[in-house]
Amino acid sequence: TIVLYLMITLLLIRQLSQSDVIGATTEEETSDILGTVSEGLFLLGRDHDIGVQQSASLKGMFMQERDIEGNFFDFISQYITQGDLKIAKDYLELLFGDRVKEKLVESLNPLNEVEISIPRRDGSFENRYLNFKFKRVVKGEKLGYLLGSVSDITKQVLLERELEGVREEQEAQIELLKKILHIDNDQLKAFFSSVDSELNGINESLQEQSVKLGDGEIRAMLRSISQDVHKIKGDSAALGLHQFEFSAHDFETAIEEVEKESNLSGRALLPLTTHLRNMLKELDVMKTLVEKFSDSLPQAASNETVADSTEIAQPVVENEQPISAFAEKIKNIVNTVSDRNNVLAQLELSVDNEASIPAELSNDLSSIAVQLARNAITHGGQNPEQRLAAEKPEQLSVRVKLDRTDRGYELIVRDDGMGIDPKSIIERAHKLGLADESEIENTKITDCYRYLFHPSFSSADSVSLDAGRGVGLPLVGKVLKKHKGKISINSQAGEYCQFRVLLPAA
Repeated sequence: TIVLYLMITLLLIRQLSQSDVIGATTEEETSDILGTVSEGLFLLGRDHDIGVQQSASLKGMFMQERDIEGNFFDFISQYITQGDLKIAKDYLELLFGDRVKEKLVESLNPLNEVEISIPRRDGSFENRYLNFKFKRVVKGEKLGYLLGSVSDITKQVLLERELEGVREEQEAQIELLKKILHIDNDQLKAFFSSVDSELNGINESLQEQSVKLGDGEIRAMLRSISQDVHKIKGDSAALGLHQFEFSAHDFETAIEEVEKESNLSGRALLPLTTHLRNMLKELDVMKTLVEKFSDSLPQAASNETVADSTEIAQPVVENEQPISAFAEKIKNIVNTVSDRNNVLAQLELSVDNEASIPAELSNDLSSIAVQLARNAITHGGQNPEQRLAAEKPEQLSVRVKLDRTDRGYELIVRDDGMGIDPKSIIERAHKLGLADESEIENTKITDCYRYLFHPSFSSADSVSLDAGRGVGLPLVGKVLKKHKGKISINSQAGEYCQFRVLLPAA
């Protein structure tokens, strides 16, 4: 390329400086070369006008029928931003000056990768990437022109981006594998089975868009889908699979955006299918990694102890999950949510370590506990100053107790945080259009708790990864209804909040 620059430069200088006879011969030689080179070559004067002598390929790169002419900056401004245009002007001024060496400013070239959109005959556009370079052309001892060259680097750019995408995907898989290697195989299988079921259910719901559903039916379907996605998000966080958790959160955001539209139709659901496909793809990646590295995955231990228990766990019974798996999820979710919400929290976990949970209940029971523990931190959490002012320890106490009784599984989740203020719940419900004016004065304290399970109700002022969508407790209600379970709430504003759940064993 450098030899070509020198050759073209020499010919151009000869053309500009020698006699007409010699110039005619030079022009013919120059035209022959300019007609065959693949790069777009042109001269740029101090007035920034593009010279007449230019390679034939230049106009082809921009799909122009005629040679490119006029002011270079006027021409290039249709392809780059105003900010880049200003930098390009400053850059070329440096090249036209004599205070800076050419080699020193080459790396500062703002036009080394310019994306342009070329119109096709069918009306669509093709994106290309061009690289501009400039070399000084010296006449005697004085700088006369800049020799510009344009190369099509589309293939190179696309290849680099593809390789970068592959590299990022590999890095993500390595990070995912590191997480997976700390989860026992049985927990992963149960998680995959549950997520498979939920995502397939979502897929079936979205396919109903082919049927002409009304606005109300679509909104009801979206509420149900949102709860399923929220469950996946909580279960993922409890296992430390945060990338999958983030994908579920993005899915929730997409659902929320759809719900903002009026007069919903099946067409409005189309963006959700992209998120569903992405999550199914991520799930397949995890399954593949587990299958490939199954020999390296930890197995559920038969003598593992949990929390403050000193009992020895019994061997795992077929079709049942050890209580230790439940305990590990609660530890993970409390640590994760407290860290990212800047809440000092102390988990007090009490479980019957001799017990095991039937496979058909294990995931749902864990999901309920995860939602309630997360709520304890996001809605009950106070900063240390607030807690000290209320004469409480700096750390929020989150107590989770699980026992197997004659009636089934009894789960208690209690925190000593802000508690539930019935009046605030009623006012919030009224603000959201769930309660009328008369209910603010007449609703009993125990009755106000029903609003907590209403879809879209949330006491949080903004949406975060852990709160604000009003989906967590409705999800708990949905799971309890599925298993004919019961829940009771006991709370005192500013003191504590306790949820007691009974899930029948059969």
